Amino acid sequence: MKHKDWLQRGLCSLLILTSLAPGAVYASSKDLQKAQDQKKAIQEQLNKKQSVINSTKAEVSSVAEEIKDLDLSITSASAELFSLMDNIKALEGDIAKAQKELDQAQAELKKSQDAFAQRIKVMYVKGDIGYLDVLLNSEDMESFLTNVELIKVINRQDRKLVAKIKAQVDTIRAKKEELTQKKSALE
Repeated sequence: MKHKDWLQRGLCSLLILTSLAPGAVYASSKDLQKAQDQKKAIQEQLNKKQSVINSTKAEVSSVAEEIKDLDLSITSASAELFSLMDNIKALEGDIAKAQKELDQAQAELKKSQDAFAQRIKVMYVKGDIGYLDVLLNSEDMESFLTNVELIKVINRQDRKLVAKIKAQVDTIRAKKEELTQKKSALE
């Protein structure tokens, strides 16, 4: 009997197992399909993430290139700025020098104008004595020759003084024009 019990139990177990097996196989194929679907979804997510990573890497590379270009532009602009600053310093020095030369020329012109004014004043105070009067009032031939020589010297001095004043006025005009041009260049 034991054997029979055992056989019955075995058959029952086998029957139970066979009835459960198709469900287990079915459940396994459902699980397998579900796992494959999950794997496919995960793979799609990975592909999307990899695409985002690749896109980001491309953007980073592009931005790095732009930064490099901007650095070159900054370096170039800095060099140009330093060059311009040097030019400005040089122009400011030139302007200061030209202003000093202009001031000196104006001071010399003032001295020359004062000397000329003094000469005119002396001529006015002495009266309307012409060169001919001076020559005719000579007492002898020696004083006549001396007076002729003095008249020549006075004439030369007067002409030199007038020429000097004219040259100084021209110099002042040139210095003013130079100063104006340098100030324009500086601006």
